[in-house]
Amino acid sequence: MSFHKKQVSWEEFFKKYTENASKSKIKPLIAYHKGKRIAFISFNETPYEDEIEININMAPEARGKGLASEVINRSCRIPFQKDINIIHAYIKCNNIQSIKSFEKAGFYFSEKTSKIKEINSKDSIEIFRFSKQKTEHKDDTEKVFIIAEAGSNTIMGNTRLSMEMSKALIDVAVNAKADAVKFQLFNSKSLYVEEAGKAGYLSKRIKKESINEIIRSIELPTEIIKDISEYCSEKNIELMITPFSVDEAVIVNKYVKRHKLASAEITHIRLIEYMANTKKPVIISTGGASIEEIEWTVNHFYRNSGKDIAIMHCLLDYPAKPDSLNLNIIKGLKEHFCLKVGLSDHSLSFESVPVAAVSLGARIIEKHFTLSRKLPGPDNFYSLEPEELKKMVCLIRETEQILGKSIKTVQKNEFKLREFAQRSIQAITNIRKGELFKEGVNIGILRSGNKTKGIHPKFIADLEGKEARRNIRAGEGIMEEDK
Repeated sequence: MSFHKKQVSWEEFFKKYTENASKSKIKPLIAYHKGKRIAFISFNETPYEDEIEININMAPEARGKGLASEVINRSCRIPFQKDINIIHAYIKCNNIQSIKSFEKAGFYFSEKTSKIKEINSKDSIEIFRFSKQKTEHKDDTEKVFIIAEAGSNTIMGNTRLSMEMSKALIDVAVNAKADAVKFQLFNSKSLYVEEAGKAGYLSKRIKKESINEIIRSIELPTEIIKDISEYCSEKNIELMITPFSVDEAVIVNKYVKRHKLASAEITHIRLIEYMANTKKPVIISTGGASIEEIEWTVNHFYRNSGKDIAIMHCLLDYPAKPDSLNLNIIKGLKEHFCLKVGLSDHSLSFESVPVAAVSLGARIIEKHFTLSRKLPGPDNFYSLEPEELKKMVCLIRETEQILGKSIKTVQKNEFKLREFAQRSIQAITNIRKGELFKEGVNIGILRSGNKTKGIHPKFIADLEGKEARRNIRAGEGIMEEDK
């Protein structure tokens, strides 16, 4: 890596960088915007085969227009397609604009390096290393992870009844063949300020004066968490519990394989730090969040030693209306962050919405469910009933089969008809050894049927005028050795 104090000409810069880039297995790139050259991107190899360093130089007239992050993001796709797993960028500590651009492109702070002298200068500068990791999920083959969200639908007024309802909902999730069943753990004192007022749809569903009273009435009794965990283990389904504070995260950590960050907690810096430090996978919902807030959360997670994070598109609306879902955001999040993405769905649909989400690349689907939508409580009215949850899981699994792989190959069930019906070069008359091949006279481009299949028609011009090396019967294919 090198850092210039003085601006250099394009010609000087281009010559130097192409010389260095010629040593790298990833060739340099030039970015254009509206027909004008705006950036030069090169890659330097590192001591590690699966890691590489990215260098970018933006044209002065293209700076400050929000183009850099998009150039970086698109440039990273090429190394990631060539068995590179980590891309590093070295940035001056005082270059705030570059730091923001790389963070927006999905890079996270990884370490502060030693001071380095600038070229043609006596000054030393401190360098930050930012890194971006290739997501290790295999979109073509990885099974969609389905979370059956019990949420507050477990709360029945007392501990015994809440435990019975929890078990009943676990049974429903198991019967539907969901991958995980999820509960929520929160405390009114650590959630809202006192006298926080009334909250929209919650006040309509629960006859309480304030949001503080509503939250107190639907808190999960902590004393049943151990029993819930044991019952999930017995039923062979993964337990997830969304905590809403660090204290609650500490309680649930020993019971869960992964953590879930609720949409409204996306700015909870201490909760994010705690989850990152557990080194467990974290799934974050993004309802009501801006792209800048999601970028901050992802970067803060990695800065605090987090290892694996997935992003869920979500809408803070209950129930979410179809015309407000904007499921194309799933593709946008996937391209922007190069992370696993999913959908936390608050719509009433158990068919079109989950299927569309999976088709767009969602690898996690989360959906509220209940024993009956007629039950009281804040979430039951928009939750799926048992048969609907079961049907949703079946549709998702069927969609996975339909989508298959993204790499086009000839499949086994195509091969027989391919050999029978695909055109090739065939003899249209009996051809004697020494006879000259001539299209339309003794050879043609035909389907071979049950006859020997000939070579690809792309070789027809090569055959024209050449002597046959053997006797060939009408209908037989012209073979490679006949060329």
